[in-house]
Amino acid sequence: MDYFGISTYDRLATTGVGPCIGFVVILNTDDDRQVFIEHRSDTYFPAILTLHNVRLCFQNLAKHIVQLRPEFDIT
Repeated sequence: MDYFGISTYDRLATTGVGPCIGFVVILNTDDDRQVFIEHRSDTYFPAILTLHNVRLCFQNLAKHIVQLRPEFDIT
């Protein structure tokens, strides 16, 4: 929980997502396709989601992808 990773084998898994939130991003590169998963505890999310909160969440996801694959260009 509260970890993230990338796999080049088109598969990646996490357990215990029931009470948590899992983000899955399919990354298409020039050479192959990769899967990114981030498993987050729901305690990191506010009780009321706003556009600002959601934007921050997606910005953090993009930062985590770039941490693992700095060569990726995410817009």
